[in-house]
Amino acid sequence: CAGLPDDDDYLCRVCRCSPADWERMRAILFDNRYHFRLIDGLWHQPRCQHEYRKSKAAFDKKSKAGTVAAQKRWEEGDGIAVA
Repeated sequence: CAGLPDDDDYLCRVCRCSPADWERMRAILFDNRYHFRLIDGLWHQPRCQHEYRKSKAAFDKKSKAGTVAAQKRWEEGDGIAVA
C-alpha cells in the first residue's frame, strides 16, 4: 500500500468525476480523519492498510508452509523431477 498521491487532477480522474463533483467528494473522502489520512504527501486508508498487512501475513505463512512441504517431499525422495 504505497498510498495515493495528493494530486487533485489525478484523484479526480481515478474517481471518474467532474471537477465540480470532485470538490464535494474530496471533502467527504479525503477528510484526513475517518476515510483517508495524508501521511508524507500520500493519502492512506487505514482499513485498507490493515487488510493488506493481514492478507500478506496469511500469504507469507502459506507460502512458507508450501516451501517446507516441497523440500520435505524432495528430501524423502517422493518428489518427481521436472525437466
